[in-house]
Amino acid sequence: MDGHIRKNNITRIHSHRGERVFVPQYLQPDHVEKLLNLDSKVYPLEYQSDVKATLERIELNSFTDILVLHQEHLVGYISLYPIDSSVYGEIKRGLIHDRNLEHKVIPFDHVGTYCGYLSSIVIDKQQFPYYKGEFLFFHLQDHLKRLRKRGVFVDRIIAYAVSQAGKNILTKMRFKECGDGIFIFSCSQQGYDFILRQCRTLLWVCRFTTIGSDISETIYISRSEWDTDT
Repeated sequence: MDGHIRKNNITRIHSHRGERVFVPQYLQPDHVEKLLNLDSKVYPLEYQSDVKATLERIELNSFTDILVLHQEHLVGYISLYPIDSSVYGEIKRGLIHDRNLEHKVIPFDHVGTYCGYLSSIVIDKQQFPYYKGEFLFFHLQDHLKRLRKRGVFVDRIIAYAVSQAGKNILTKMRFKECGDGIFIFSCSQQGYDFILRQCRTLLWVCRFTTIGSDISETIYISRSEWDTDT
């Protein structure tokens, strides 16, 4: 499993401005500064990371963050930290702060089950107001399925919503609130699809095309279907 997913899940959005292509990839060291700059736009200081901690995290596990790029611009990213069950329990009981969780990330060093902490869902709404949070979750569920094929099973995911927008997107993605701002998704019971393909409320259609031996996903939305919700 390499550090790139850009051939496998390319998003194209057609609008009156022409086609925009959004390419997902795992976080690499040369994009850390862009990620932290975007963090500074959307998070208060106590929820922001730093260069050293981020580099240490992706050195330990290079599959914690999925970025989406438009040309060289960072559109947004979604972060899922693999953690052990004891840390999962501490988060659920509200005993550990988000800022300390970067140091709790564990590597995918064995075949088996892991817990996940959904750390961040961030979109640069100033530059890309019509890019939707659902697209990030689509990349995340694809990531989880790729891990599963390699014997790495994320059986439950926990998240902490710090805003109403965060609560809304987690609820929309089928997470269940189990405490004040604490949400849980059980992959073992709910599967790996945050977005159900048969759901009629989706505002896009998917078309699959083959590129070499990889699958590329093209997502089209019309301007009338756009909204600015995360």
